[in-house]
Amino acid sequence: MTTTPTPLPSPILSAFQKALTEGVFPGAVLLVQNEKGQRWQAAFGLADSTTGEAVQHDTHFDLASLTKPLCTTLSALHLIQSGRLSLDDRLGEVATVFHKSDKAGIRIRQLLSHQSGLPAWRPYFETLRQQPQAGRYDSLQRLLVREPLAYPSGSRSLYSDLDFLVLQILVEELSGQRLDQLAARELYRPLGIHDIFFTDPQAPPPARRYAATEKCPWRQRVLKGQVHDDNAFVLGGVAGHAGLFGTAAAVADLLAALLAVFKRADHAQVLDASLLRLFSSASRQATGRWASIRRLPRVPAADIIFRSTASGISALPGRLSGWILNARSSWSFSPIASTRRGPMRASDLSVP
Repeated sequence: MTTTPTPLPSPILSAFQKALTEGVFPGAVLLVQNEKGQRWQAAFGLADSTTGEAVQHDTHFDLASLTKPLCTTLSALHLIQSGRLSLDDRLGEVATVFHKSDKAGIRIRQLLSHQSGLPAWRPYFETLRQQPQAGRYDSLQRLLVREPLAYPSGSRSLYSDLDFLVLQILVEELSGQRLDQLAARELYRPLGIHDIFFTDPQAPPPARRYAATEKCPWRQRVLKGQVHDDNAFVLGGVAGHAGLFGTAAAVADLLAALLAVFKRADHAQVLDASLLRLFSSASRQATGRWASIRRLPRVPAADIIFRSTASGISALPGRLSGWILNARSSWSFSPIASTRRGPMRASDLSVP
């Protein structure tokens, strides 16, 4: 993969400078890749407004809810590929703690598509932070078992952190590994992905550049290299819904690897193309799509813009792939289209 020194066109740079001036974000990294694998990357503004530290190309961001598609969903896909899990399995069949609960009948596909019936979010950290670290994971399971369903499973879609906390529990039980260890060993390393990882809040983070997220009111410090999400923090930094850190280049590498699998061009030993295509297909129920990785439109594989969102990976027609990492808050990871009207086109860049 090559990163060219060719400058980005002035309209793009102007849009970012305008966003900085207007306080849309204090800093960001823009990465654009064409179908030849050439990349353009630019860093803007501050990674830490309290120290004046500037954003660099290799600044690591709290990827927040991108943990869902880039770690937890891919880990579930790995277990399905190995025959240890099925989309039609019921939760009570694969996760012991839910065996006799009112959630035993939830299908795995309903968890992946945010149709389980669980509410969007609960402040579990308020209870868990009062307990010793060693007992928090078990306490989380009990909280999820007791959590009342907000609607009948499969009747609607409600974006939910809790769905992915449940997925973490079943992934870890079936694999016998912690989620971060499974993803690193079975996915990221075999795919050649570096600089995507979880951090331990109780230890210094790996020596990298980090974008600050905020001064946490109850942790009483500026969060930098420590997960912003409260529930993920009290669980030790590793959670199914949040906790992942990475650079723009690392996220681009992972998405490019998924595209290579999708095109049957590489990494067949790591992920099965047919299964990834299944996860990427439109499979509508009465209330919406089930796939955590959203449908890829039928366009030439070289003409795709990947757009990373909190609930999945989608693709749009275009010749360039792009990501914006936003340093203002841990949950902002926006497509290029957020800074301009419509998707970016090849004509927007000077391609050598």
